[in-house]
Amino acid sequence: MPQKPLIEAFERIVSAKESSLTSICCGRYILCDLTIFLCFESCLEMHEIVIPPASEDINPLRIHIEYNFALVRNEILPSKKRQKVFHYTDAAGLKGILETGKIWATHFEFLNDEKEILHGAELFKEYEEEILLQHPIIKSKKNYMHAEIIRRFMHDTGYNAYLFCTCKRNNKLNQFRYYSGSSGACAIEFNTNKLLSVLPDVNGTPEKSLIINVEYNSNNQIKKCRYIVELFYGLLDAILEYYGEDVDSSNEYLMLVLASYRYYKLLCCLSFKHSSFEEEEEIRFVFLSPKLLSTPTLVPNFRVSKFGLSPYLDINIWNPKTHEYRLPVKSITVGPIGQKELFQKSIELLLQKQNIKRVSVNMDSMPYRS
Repeated sequence: MPQKPLIEAFERIVSAKESSLTSICCGRYILCDLTIFLCFESCLEMHEIVIPPASEDINPLRIHIEYNFALVRNEILPSKKRQKVFHYTDAAGLKGILETGKIWATHFEFLNDEKEILHGAELFKEYEEEILLQHPIIKSKKNYMHAEIIRRFMHDTGYNAYLFCTCKRNNKLNQFRYYSGSSGACAIEFNTNKLLSVLPDVNGTPEKSLIINVEYNSNNQIKKCRYIVELFYGLLDAILEYYGEDVDSSNEYLMLVLASYRYYKLLCCLSFKHSSFEEEEEIRFVFLSPKLLSTPTLVPNFRVSKFGLSPYLDINIWNPKTHEYRLPVKSITVGPIGQKELFQKSIELLLQKQNIKRVSVNMDSMPYRS
């Protein structure tokens, strides 16, 4: 049977949040010991909110904070993942993936968008100044340091973020053109769920495997920014109401909310790109490493690039025990190149050499002459 204090605490939250809950929540919830399951009609998923073991007097503030974190995750991370994604690369990149069983995730500052993350940070800045920094907790002399922390968040992500970039569609001429050199370009089709299942758990974050759909529409970006800032403003309200004037900078829930704001803001900024990149239709696999750890969870390698040296991660997808090839490649499409048939034949021979089976090699369907 559910514990009575937990039921009472949750019912108080539902009552207090009734107006906002009814728009997104079907109103059905199951209480089992110290776990609350909320069923959201919007995405037909079960979002699990786990309350850590504590005394019999369950803290309703903790439940309220975790519930709102679930709302933020639901807003940022896609509830339904595409069954397949396409990674565009040149012949050297394809050879490296097939021979080593590794994919490369590049540091976000060394990608083709010079305003990577900065575009999103600039959108957030307006609402942080207008809303978040005006909260009584932040403006309090007792907590002046938190205003400085939030301002610092505008310039410091708190994490080193590495991205493996894929696309929603195959046969995109602009992508083939971007990656095509003298050796040509190709598109590698991955099964999304299988790729996620074999990626190592390297994030050390609330989400084991992070996959983000890039948003290019400026109106949608602005709505998402304001939503997240206002939601976290509401969490500061809840902390102030719960603790009154006694809340100070050492309060564990205040620290949790501020640290989580930076984390979710980063994920949001990673999903924003300028509308001029819209043709990319990008889907990102994200790997994060906190900057302040004395021993980083992710240690990059470096390769020579147009930026000098670009940091990247080798994401190993071999089975270390059986040496089984686990990269879930479904097909490879050869892009526009003068000798398509030879490129196709060479890929088939490499697949045969690596004993990689059930991968079709096709030529692009466009009449473009490179």
